[in-house]
Amino acid sequence: MGYILVNPQILEGRNIKYFERMPDGRGIVDFSMLRVLGSVDNIEIVSTKRELDKKIQEQLDSGMTYPVPLPEETEDGYVGENIDPDFSVKDEEADVEPIKIKR
Repeated sequence: MGYILVNPQILEGRNIKYFERMPDGRGIVDFSMLRVLGSVDNIEIVSTKRELDKKIQEQLDSGMTYPVPLPEETEDGYVGENIDPDFSVKDEEADVEPIKIKR
């Protein structure tokens, strides 16, 4: 099984939203995705998982890491954006009665 290392903008442009990333930021997709990608420039083909792991480890050892933004905590203690603190409703607050099943 082979892998393709490609610019993530190309993947997102083809509506591929879920893919792993190399420490240098390139997207990692299975070789079979070449049919979906079509003709693209600036890709690297990696033939084995062992070779891919070696490339990842080399990049990590050199100190290269893909920057992942972490959510920030707000002043009221919530992490992330647009969190509604009233989203969850406790059972005793719910105005729906439980369904009773006759046997």
